[in-house]
Amino acid sequence: MKTIQLTFKTMLFLLLAGSTLISCSKDDSPGEDPIMEPMVLECNSFKNNNPDVISVLENRGDGVDYIIDCVISVEIDLVIEPGVVIEFTEATGMKIKEDGSVNAVGTLGQKIKFTGASKVKGSWKGIISESQSVKSL
Repeated sequence: MKTIQLTFKTMLFLLLAGSTLISCSKDDSPGEDPIMEPMVLECNSFKNNNPDVISVLENRGDGVDYIIDCVISVEIDLVIEPGVVIEFTEATGMKIKEDGSVNAVGTLGQKIKFTGASKVKGSWKGIISESQSVKSL
């Protein structure tokens, strides 16, 4: 009978130890942020008549946060948070309309970056403002 108890205790111990090891994996490591793919913004992302309008662009982690593949119009008050990187594909850009504004204030440690997917000068059209709003920075 003692042999059976010892075997049962040993099996119970191994079962508990095994389940503990299985539940701890590398992707459970504290402090590691998941790598997020860049979000491709729709051409109507910043328009008043869009029910899914985006009014804040957040820093989504290292690398490119957002990709713009059209000439995107800004008709709202858009906030771009510190550390955001926006990448424009070839022949695209941003147009801030009369009723829109862009508030993009980075910090010394978290600059806001507008860049082209192609690193060739002039590959994207730039940012054009038709707005007279004092909210645009």
